[in-house]
Amino acid sequence: MIDQLFSGLRNLSLPDIGVPGTGTPSDPSLDVPMDDPQLVTPPWQVGGQAALELAQFPVEAVRSFVPAGLEILQTWPGYTLGMVALIAYDEAPIGPYNELVIAPALVRSGDVISQWVAAMDVDSEVSLRNGRFQWGLPKQLRTFEYTWQPGRADFAVRRSPDLPALVTASCTEALPLHTIDLPEWLSGVRDALQDLSVPLQFGGLNLITYKSDTFLRTAAHFEGGAAAVRFEMRAEAPDESPYHLLQLRQPLVGLRFERFSLNLAVPTPIVAS
Repeated sequence: MIDQLFSGLRNLSLPDIGVPGTGTPSDPSLDVPMDDPQLVTPPWQVGGQAALELAQFPVEAVRSFVPAGLEILQTWPGYTLGMVALIAYDEAPIGPYNELVIAPALVRSGDVISQWVAAMDVDSEVSLRNGRFQWGLPKQLRTFEYTWQPGRADFAVRRSPDLPALVTASCTEALPLHTIDLPEWLSGVRDALQDLSVPLQFGGLNLITYKSDTFLRTAAHFEGGAAAVRFEMRAEAPDESPYHLLQLRQPLVGLRFERFSLNLAVPTPIVAS
């Protein structure tokens, strides 16, 4: 689905649906020393469980969070395709950690199309340093509260344990079969449907980031078993914060991956076309 969307956009002439970003590019890698002994050179293979939501975000609201030099693609007049993801990694070169990704815009640089990450929170200092240095990702250190259970997952992300939550979210199964009263002889069918997930593979994905005065492209491959979920999400943040964008989104589809794997290649500079 996502592969087909990105491929279709790449093959189209899009002179009238692109809107330029207005933000100032910043390089998150500058505060990480090159000789940090905990840096792990890509490529990386990571895995874990995740819940994500694809949503539409107002273009005018996201423009200041997308740096000048990138083009925001409208997937509907006045809106762009974004994503919010809550991830628990248990397989990574740097050890386990949790992550919140806010990527509110579909962008283009040359012939490369990607979602732009406006905010990324982690609960691992090593993940923060590697994300910033290796890819130029805007990682911040936060406190996470995760509860994963059958049919439901709850999350809270805070600046520190004693402060109010920046983001709270819950995802529940789109079709709560456990609430349906069925005869005993159909309980096995209900249980089988409850655990049903659809295998998905997204090859040919790209991640656009900014580092060393240039935009970078990282090729990515994602696969996992997806189940449809419904999201409830709330953010407490001022208008100038990327967290506020969560209050403006129009949800499209929610997915929960009990298990996924993600391959991230070595980032390379995007050559102007």
